Amino acid sequence: MILDNENCNKMAATQLYFPGDLRHMNTMRRWMPIRKKYEHKNEIQREGINSRGLLTQVNKVYIPIDFNSNTTLEALKINLYFYNISRKWKDVDVECTKEFKRMHRVLSFQMGRGFGEPTEFITKRMCCSLLFSIGFLCLLCGFLIGRFAAGQVFEIRAEKKKIELFGNGLESRDYLRNELVQNLKDSNFTESSLDVTHLRNNKALETVEKSLSGLNIFNKVTGNDSCVIATVRGSQEPDRYVVLGADSENIGIGISIAKAFQRIYNEHEWIPRRTLIFLISADYMDSCFHSLSNYDQSKIVAYLAIDKNPIDGDGFFQTSGSDMVLTTVLEASQDYLTFKNKNNHVKNLQRLKLLIPHTLLSFHRIDNTSTLKDNDDINNLHRRNLAQVLSTSVWRLSEMTIFQWDPLTLNTNIKTLDKFDSPDSQVLKDRIKNTIKRIINGGILLNKKIDNLDRLKSLDIRMMNDFLKDLEQALLCPDKNNQSQTDIALLEQRSIVANNKIDDYFQAILACYEDADKILQDMT
Repeated sequence: MILDNENCNKMAATQLYFPGDLRHMNTMRRWMPIRKKYEHKNEIQREGINSRGLLTQVNKVYIPIDFNSNTTLEALKINLYFYNISRKWKDVDVECTKEFKRMHRVLSFQMGRGFGEPTEFITKRMCCSLLFSIGFLCLLCGFLIGRFAAGQVFEIRAEKKKIELFGNGLESRDYLRNELVQNLKDSNFTESSLDVTHLRNNKALETVEKSLSGLNIFNKVTGNDSCVIATVRGSQEPDRYVVLGADSENIGIGISIAKAFQRIYNEHEWIPRRTLIFLISADYMDSCFHSLSNYDQSKIVAYLAIDKNPIDGDGFFQTSGSDMVLTTVLEASQDYLTFKNKNNHVKNLQRLKLLIPHTLLSFHRIDNTSTLKDNDDINNLHRRNLAQVLSTSVWRLSEMTIFQWDPLTLNTNIKTLDKFDSPDSQVLKDRIKNTIKRIINGGILLNKKIDNLDRLKSLDIRMMNDFLKDLEQALLCPDKNNQSQTDIALLEQRSIVANNKIDDYFQAILACYEDADKILQDMT
């Protein structure tokens, strides 16, 4: 808008620039009276107006302004109101004397808030803007605080998880193992052993099934005339099974261990990481084991069994099995083997004919006791030691994050090979020894890799355990009769076999260890 300085004291001309078509303005109520009022020839001049009296292009409208006339000022305000709505008109420039400059200040203030807009609307708009700004800031602060709080929760959970998984997941809950062992110290295993001579006729397994069904730690208990299967479902790896087998006169040991687990479940609501399965059999342990489906057998990561006659002989603790499960059992035996005779060492049993990671335990009693009471006390002591070793091994195998393997135990195989004095087999013996040494070195590197593995990455932990299970299977190396070809006890027995057969046996052992070495090389 240009205000002319000519006749500044009395009149001025206001030049307004409209968009091309003002047809929409013709219908506005506030515009129509002013347009009609100033339609006289002497008061308004138009350029470029068509026959209908409407602007078809950018045109100029001149409106006389008399500062002594309120109607003229009102018309100017209304015209400027339409200018404010359109937002498409050219900038306003005011050139005038003192009166026009004063008018310019008034108009400039009104343009800042919109011409024709009441003051209360401005106040409401400012309040709404303020409320919107405050709301946005509150929302932003809430988001930031929530994000910070969530981050703190995740950090606390991660720190708690690290503490739980420290020491391969065992150290933070070792107090449970101590309570488990303490519960077994109070048991009288001589009285708890069942009379197996009438086991079938009296259906004693029905009593065993009822006894285990009364323990609410078990999620499922099933049985028949020769076998009882009790299951504790794992909390984190329910599809990985740790199995404890007890048969004939060892049933009392199995029940005592189950009751000891029940006590720590009642006091601490303990649930194992992996699924626990108790196999109580009236026959030899194989009958109950083979009652499991092939699917269940494939999910077993550790099977621990008690020998049929564990308390017999000269007082030796005997054990056998696959390398990784045997590592855990031997570690547990160092804490609880207490003898009252000079024969305080471990001998080897022959491995079971099973295709799964397993171990077999037996504890032989002492024959040189002088009284029956002493004999009963020693038998009770040996059974208690067996129960403590078994319960600790089962607890560790069900709770440890990654399975343990001590490759140095293979040095015993090298020493056993030295017992063979066959010059014709020397080349094969050397190849077997060198392969075993490579496996030992690879196992040491593997353990270092396991130590550096992030325990919070559950998928990596799972893959590592599956790899260790495959390696365990390769080290077992069963033949067509499911007999392990790398069994030390079997190797000692064959030290007296004729040379022509021992060469074939050495060839089979070499093939087994070479396969295990390849698996280790791929992993490390």
